[in-house]
Amino acid sequence: MGLELTEVKRENRASRSLYQTEKPERDNKQMKQKGIPTNQFFARQIDFAENNERNKKIGLDGELLVLEHIKSQLITLGRADLASKVIHTSVVEGDGAGYDIQAYSSNGEILFIEVKTTSGGIKTPFILTSNELAFSQVHIDNYVLYRVYDYDSNTKSGKFYILEGNIAEKVNLKPTQYKVFI
Repeated sequence: MGLELTEVKRENRASRSLYQTEKPERDNKQMKQKGIPTNQFFARQIDFAENNERNKKIGLDGELLVLEHIKSQLITLGRADLASKVIHTSVVEGDGAGYDIQAYSSNGEILFIEVKTTSGGIKTPFILTSNELAFSQVHIDNYVLYRVYDYDSNTKSGKFYILEGNIAEKVNLKPTQYKVFI
């Protein structure tokens, strides 16, 4: 037919939009430290309260964007019945469930969706709690992580890719905290 597909780059994103992309390849070289390790530490001024507040807002915005996206997909697939059953678990029940949204596949299978949102690019690191990781390992067949990146809080838009199943098998993990017992 002589038709050719071309990629169209969008400079100005539409308001409240979410664009799916391919997930990046796992980079095992990233975990290897370059140079000689040292124990040099540098002080810096950090407003942890301000960072936490900003991250909570971006996180909630990302969850709402994914929630809309999932409901819209189900309605488009003729499953308004399932779209009406989608639950924003982290808002309704609170954090700590191991996922943010309880949704459904088009065939009615339950899905546990975790949303991780940052304003940085596709390879920007994000925080995954030990509870979220454990939940992904127990609910391998029903766990989905929506990784929202390049999030723009002005237009409430971003890009995303999906990781399914046991997250430990899909990414490189680096412990950043310890819980101390005496």
